Amino acid sequence: MKKAILASVSILSLSLSFQSCKKHKEHEGKTNYQTIEIVLDMNKSYQYNFGTPESNLEITKQSDAFLISELDEVSETVLFNYMPQTNFVGADEVQITLANEEREEHHRDGNHPPRIPLAHLFNHKKHECGEHEEDKTVYIFKFTVNKVATAVTTDQATANKN
Repeated sequence: MKKAILASVSILSLSLSFQSCKKHKEHEGKTNYQTIEIVLDMNKSYQYNFGTPESNLEITKQSDAFLISELDEVSETVLFNYMPQTNFVGADEVQITLANEEREEHHRDGNHPPRIPLAHLFNHKKHECGEHEEDKTVYIFKFTVNKVATAVTTDQATANKN
């Protein structure tokens, strides 16, 4: 009789450990890319309004030729401000990532998976809910900064003819 009880307990403990060690399917993060092409005159600034995003924004690739390149929060609105270096002419790029905050994995009813009673007695390691990789949107700002043709005044034109 003791052997039957021992065998039953062993089978029960093994089945509990297999049940609790099932890996939950993790959500693989999805990345969306949005390219914004901007043509600027030399020494001019640019501003992009992100509105009131519910997620974190950060500059993930900084410009190579900037005087100002920053995210600024004004009245719950996030703005991206950019100005190239003085007299810079050419191409520049900034990448800003909007990342959704990580969430814990839950069952359809919104609860965590049930904990296995007595699992701790069998030296079973606890595991946490699987975390999702975060979905994100990468905004790629491609700047083309052009040299401004200066207007020639009539005095300069007359001086050049003589």
